[in-house]
Amino acid sequence: MKDKIIIFFMTSYIATVAGVIVVEEKMIDYPVNLFSQYFSSSLLYEMILVPIVCIYFYQTTFHSSYSRIALQCAIYTSILTFNRSPS
Repeated sequence: MKDKIIIFFMTSYIATVAGVIVVEEKMIDYPVNLFSQYFSSSLLYEMILVPIVCIYFYQTTFHSSYSRIALQCAIYTSILTFNRSPS
């Protein structure tokens, strides 16, 4: 449990700092931002979604081989970066 809490908070911190930099440099624009009047980045994504996916990745790859870890990394990364198709 201690490892999962550390992973959650460290990932939240790093994702929030990186997210602010990326949004301010106009590299990404979030389509939905619940707290747009207070924050320029998406806190829902950076403080909840990314850390939960990182914990799940940690749990599923703890005793895996390198090839399985690489495959799961590609799958999780593609899910997190999937964008909706333009209408």
